[in-house]
Amino acid sequence: QTCALPISAVMTPADQAFPIALLVTEAVTNALKHAFLGRDNGAIRVTLRNDPEAGAELTIRDNGIGMDTEARPRTKASGSGGIGYSLIEGFARQLRGTIETSVSDGTCVTVRFPHLSGRKAAP
Repeated sequence: QTCALPISAVMTPADQAFPIALLVTEAVTNALKHAFLGRDNGAIRVTLRNDPEAGAELTIRDNGIGMDTEARPRTKASGSGGIGYSLIEGFARQLRGTIETSVSDGTCVTVRFPHLSGRKAAP
């Protein structure tokens, strides 16, 4: 599997950095565990954009089988997602953000939240 991380260098306070890091870790872990079943390769792309006017947008996209596919194991009786996705939702709430998930040529999780409040990192 390949993982591309085109993320701008931005300093942010711990109350934003920790949930961002944990959200990315959980989403990438979910993709590695579920998205590429029966395949030898796949790609995961993580992007983070920050616009002081519009807010920040974190996107984790894979080109796997899609989270609604019957081949994907489910751990909740409702079939709407597992513990990992519940954690992602919780981290999005910590960021005071909204979460959107789409399935098209893989799974894409997008979290939008108020802009990153830290200063720009030194190059």
